[in-house]
Amino acid sequence: MIQPVLVTVSNNQPCSANASFTASTGSTTVNFTNNSSCTSCLTTTYSWSFGDGSPLSTAMNPTHTYANGGVYVVCLVMTGVSGTGNVCVDSFCTPITVTGALSCNINAAFTSSTNQLNASFSNNTTCSGCSSWNSLWDFGDGSMPTTQTSPTHSYSTAGTYSVCLYVVGLNSGGQPCLDTLCQNVTVLQTGVDDYSRQLLQVYPNPATDRFQISLPINTEVYALQLLDITGRMIQQWPLFKQAASKHTFDIQAQADGIYLLRLETAEGSYLGRIQKQSH
Repeated sequence: MIQPVLVTVSNNQPCSANASFTASTGSTTVNFTNNSSCTSCLTTTYSWSFGDGSPLSTAMNPTHTYANGGVYVVCLVMTGVSGTGNVCVDSFCTPITVTGALSCNINAAFTSSTNQLNASFSNNTTCSGCSSWNSLWDFGDGSMPTTQTSPTHSYSTAGTYSVCLYVVGLNSGGQPCLDTLCQNVTVLQTGVDDYSRQLLQVYPNPATDRFQISLPINTEVYALQLLDITGRMIQQWPLFKQAASKHTFDIQAQADGIYLLRLETAEGSYLGRIQKQSH
């Protein structure tokens, strides 16, 4: 007769934890890949220390951004629990090298062109090491600034305005670099069309103390007037119906700046522009 035999199988097997990870570096932001394993584990938890004094992370595959480049010791502590409540713990620490973000260097630059009271601006800013950059324009007349890259602006009155371009760049780590450029821009109340410029030839321009003009051919001329940028006459030279010829005019007494020239003739007025610029 065969007697039954009672066999007891115990599930109280210990778990075995093996912590491991790899890190993807190349900037101040590092991605960590958890390669840990745990034999006979029902649940696992993780605790990451990034070596820079920041709070611990319990994510399985965390991403961490360092404030600065350098060498940091990163530790992963893995805790496993088996089905019967056995606990196993393992840790893995390794140094990683974090590359600091490239510093950015931004240089504000712009050119401008005017047509009567209208000004157009071309933004020539350069930014090395920048992942992005933005502009802010102040046109110097109390109007609202704009963030357009290369704006246009209409002034209400003639004059010289200090136009400022403010630029800010960001490197790959989000750190900013700044620069500012201010230039004087002069707008005139009265425009000078191409036809008038061809008829009224002014040279040298800019002039230091004297300039010459070539009077229009076959046109009776009466006077040449020097106007400021608001259109106010500040000097006049009578010409007494002289025929076409070259004439020299003295502006030593005038301050440096941009002036309008208006030539009064039998056919009407012709306009030009002269800039006085001392040595």
